[in-house]
Amino acid sequence: MDKELQIRQVMWAATMHTAEQLRLTRRESFDDLMEGQLVLVATPHSINIGNVRMVYEETETTRTEKYYVENVLLYEHKYDNPEPTWGEHPTTVSHLPEQVVIYVSY
Repeated sequence: MDKELQIRQVMWAATMHTAEQLRLTRRESFDDLMEGQLVLVATPHSINIGNVRMVYEETETTRTEKYYVENVLLYEHKYDNPEPTWGEHPTTVSHLPEQVVIYVSY
């Protein structure tokens, strides 16, 4: 068996086992995580487990909410500041790789 394929199969099996043990649910969307929420982020080569930490940054013209798990930036919401209020719909910028699976606690 190809070593790369074997590694990916082991990682996905470990991901599913870990998510089951932690009672996490697979999530298709990732852009509405909550501060403190337990999250498992898996790729074919790694698993990252931790609580979501949101970092808020604001300037006169923009507002950004950055979402991290274990100091890894998952995504960010960027808001423009049209006068007189913040835009209702942020631009979401993902920092996740294409082959990613996310499990979350509810």
